[in-house]
This record gives sequence, structure tokens and C-alpha cells, in this order.
Amino acid sequence: MARRGRAPSRRAPGGDCWTRVADLAAAGQLREDIDPSAARMLVLGALNWAAEWWDPDRGSIEDVIRTAQSMVLHALRP
Repeated sequence: MARRGRAPSRRAPGGDCWTRVADLAAAGQLREDIDPSAARMLVLGALNWAAEWWDPDRGSIEDVIRTAQSMVLHALRP
């Protein structure tokens, strides 16, 4: 588990995510005006928080996933 204020270890669960965002930025696959580190943390924080607010009575998890995918792709891609 990562400590507040410190970047997680690459050996941490989901460690691939920590390097893939930087790789995408280096390859020109992220908007240049976005800080990859901040974007990564904001996206992961939002996705993790979904477990707290999602209610199957209000909609399917598939709808939540589609919405999250669309938001991330359209917000981060050039």
C-alpha cells in the first residue's frame, strides 16, 4: 500500500498502471496540457470511489464502466 505523498512502488498491485500513463504521455498519446501524474491519480481516485456510490438500483455497472471509459478517453487523448 502506498503512503500518502509518495508514489506507489512499481511492485504494488496495479503497478502497470503507474508506468503506462507515463509511457502514453511519452508516445504522444496524452494531451500535452495534462500532467500525467495528476491525471493518473485523479482517474484512479474516481474509479476507486465508484465502489462507494454505485447502486445497482440506479443503473448497471456496465453503464458506469462505459461512462468512465468514455470520459477518460475523451479527456486525456489529444
